[in-house]
Amino acid sequence: MALAGETVGVAVLLANGHLDIVRPSGKQVDADYDYAPGEVQAFRSVGLKAIVSTKDDIEIRTPTTTTPLGVGPDARLVGFADGNVVYARGSEIRDHKQPSGEDVVLRRVKPPFLAEFDRGGLAWTTGRHVCFSVRAFIASADPRAAGC
Repeated sequence: MALAGETVGVAVLLANGHLDIVRPSGKQVDADYDYAPGEVQAFRSVGLKAIVSTKDDIEIRTPTTTTPLGVGPDARLVGFADGNVVYARGSEIRDHKQPSGEDVVLRRVKPPFLAEFDRGGLAWTTGRHVCFSVRAFIASADPRAAGC
């Protein structure tokens, strides 16, 4: 159904709802997270950890724990890097910082919009424009750093 790659493996969302993480050897599934079909909206993987956006919340999964972020059912995962879980809700792109739990607005964008975040920065659409901000300027209050 979907793939998310990273340097130490790949996460695979199967039709049965399972989210499996496989390392480059490909000989076995290293982590198997059980979800109902259609429950996972988006995901990212970091080692054996998965950041999973469901219909109800965004959560961090490890082989032994599930930690809900408590950001609500209308939040959709935009990306994850270095402890920053970036998500969209309504007209906002937000950053939920781990492990502190601090949650800040990065951008206000007229819906509907698309967004993607990684170590390089944040990209988003607004109307007919595609915007980008390098990571160093994402949280800047300086309007010249807005990226669009």
